Amino acid sequence: MIALTAGFPADSLSEEEIETGVIPVIGGIEQVNYTLIRNHIIAKWRENVSVWVTKKMFTDYIPQHYNALLDSAYNYLVSHGYINFGIASAIKDKIPTEPSKAGVIIIGAGLAGLAAARQLMR
Repeated sequence: MIALTAGFPADSLSEEEIETGVIPVIGGIEQVNYTLIRNHIIAKWRENVSVWVTKKMFTDYIPQHYNALLDSAYNYLVSHGYINFGIASAIKDKIPTEPSKAGVIIIGAGLAGLAAARQLMR
């Protein structure tokens, strides 16, 4: 159910995931395992969106031989802005105390502005 609220099909890949190539072969057990891992990551982040979700949080729950699927799902969700965005405390930790030479100004302090700032900090 969490996957549906995040805009993903509950038991299959989204078109964007297929185009991105999150798994080498569509269909079969690898796809099932990928969607389970993806949905678990989304659910974990939705428990508390102000806590930065890391891959390490899942090593106790996901067997080691699924690390490639964990990497793929986690990297996809982070790089496409489905998890770890907004007002997470990790943003405050990465703001330098000394200003850098180059700078970008984000106008707007809403979720979109904070998400844009977060993406630019990477």
